[in-house]
Amino acid sequence: MHLLRVQVPDFRGLKNIDITFEKDFVPSIFPLGSQNGGGKSTLLQLIFVLLHCSVDEKKKPFLENLLEGFKILD
Repeated sequence: MHLLRVQVPDFRGLKNIDITFEKDFVPSIFPLGSQNGGGKSTLLQLIFVLLHCSVDEKKKPFLENLLEGFKILD
């Protein structure tokens, strides 16, 4: 599985995040950096939760609680 795009309009401290990854980019490692409190861990946690909890029916209530009030754009 390859992550091709991450869009976060407004989640916790993250505002207007839009990151696009090229499918054939080599190496397939993307460095992520900012100052302390810049939202690096929040972004990684959000990606992890969305990828791993959205496929498990038992974890969907957790995901809905986490994303309460978060609007998904088309």
